[in-house]
Amino acid sequence: MAQEVYSGEYAKFFGLDPRGVDFMGADNLVGDKYDIDIRDEADGYKAYLVNRFGKEVAYLENRMVRPVQLAQAKGWETRAYLSFVAFTEATDEEHPGYYWGQVAVLMYDPHISPAMEEFEKTLSAKMADGGRPQVDFGAQSVDKLVSSNGSWFPTDRAAMPKMGKGSAVVKDHRTPNERLIEQSRNGNKGCYVLSWAFIIAIIALVVFILHSCGLF
Repeated sequence: MAQEVYSGEYAKFFGLDPRGVDFMGADNLVGDKYDIDIRDEADGYKAYLVNRFGKEVAYLENRMVRPVQLAQAKGWETRAYLSFVAFTEATDEEHPGYYWGQVAVLMYDPHISPAMEEFEKTLSAKMADGGRPQVDFGAQSVDKLVSSNGSWFPTDRAAMPKMGKGSAVVKDHRTPNERLIEQSRNGNKGCYVLSWAFIIAIIALVVFILHSCGLF
């Protein structure tokens, strides 16, 4: 099988909301899948990340526009999975703080979709646990992936990018509460109740501490 049926890599994105509300909430979890929407705008083409609720939350670095355009022109599947979210502090008024991160971008021929669907389930789960599986692999690995119907998975880990001065990772795995919320969305009502109980317990603890300090 030729390697040109698949291409994958980690790419940087920039959040649309400067306050980071989108990525700090439960609507965008580590390991979530995103569609990629290419749009022609006044300042050029941009590749937007669209979450599972249909909301544009970020755009990919410029270098990714052309590869995604070519893949979509060939009729390939193009999607991204959230790896981590970071924040870079402001340096002055002209350079305010901003949220950014990386996603694993996968582009492939729809003929290998059955295998890729299984592969992506594993990828999402490992990312949710804080992993960074390598997604840039060669023709032999693609053959193994397809012949195993998606059960093959790389053992290599992709390196984290250098954060740089004033930058720090703020989200790189799913918290226990996020997992409960996700399970409740999948129809587990018990987890929905537990997630709210967890939130209420945290609020009660904060109130108790403030009261013990004599603040009210």
